[in-house]
Amino acid sequence: MQKNGINYVLSGGTLLGAIRHGGFIPWDDDIDVNMMRDDFNRFRKICKTELSNKYFYQSHNTDVDYQYLFDKIRIRNTIFKETYLSNHNINHGLYIDIFPVDKIPNSKLLAKLLYIQFRFYRIGLMGKYLNIDARDGLRKLLAYIVRIVYAPFSIQFLRKQAEKCITKFDNNKKCKKVQCFVGPDAHKEIFSISIFENLERHEFEGHMLLVPIEYDKILKSKYGDYMKLPPKESRKTRHNLDEFSIRN
Repeated sequence: MQKNGINYVLSGGTLLGAIRHGGFIPWDDDIDVNMMRDDFNRFRKICKTELSNKYFYQSHNTDVDYQYLFDKIRIRNTIFKETYLSNHNINHGLYIDIFPVDKIPNSKLLAKLLYIQFRFYRIGLMGKYLNIDARDGLRKLLAYIVRIVYAPFSIQFLRKQAEKCITKFDNNKKCKKVQCFVGPDAHKEIFSISIFENLERHEFEGHMLLVPIEYDKILKSKYGDYMKLPPKESRKTRHNLDEFSIRN
């Protein structure tokens, strides 16, 4: 990224870990990175030739059965098989999540309508794509209902339409806000575009990595009193695994 002038920021639990723990949250199990869409697209191209053979760059272009709206960098010859994806023939290695961030309209109403439109396609996409046997109870019933409602639409169509929604304003130079639509808490991840313009380095496991100067505002909006540890019963990973292996 430094070599090619690509900006990124640590995000989600990784940003929280950097600020509160100087590295991983002790019970976390992945890394989250955000990039503006232009940098995200450039990074995709660069990784085709510059990424070490130790890693696999995963997107719907490089892994046919991978249909998420964000990309991953996987470590080859490892296994981190999530229950929700275990039924798909994809690379299941340990990973870093790469989330694209897109511009949104300055009007709150238009931004809300855009988000609703995106959610329509994303609900169908995830309902049809994720392993239905990984759910139980009401969640499983809802997944079946989603599959019935969205039966006329293919997974590929839903993914393309969702991506078309969220990239609609990326070439609009008047937009002052951005949103990470594809993250786990998209409704909380609306920020000024300045978060990618004003950066500083912060320690993460001995490495000095980029974070927004406005990290306090970002973490408060997402976690509230973020320096306070959650209760012990909440200190657990959010990924359910069918298989896990680190090989030499």
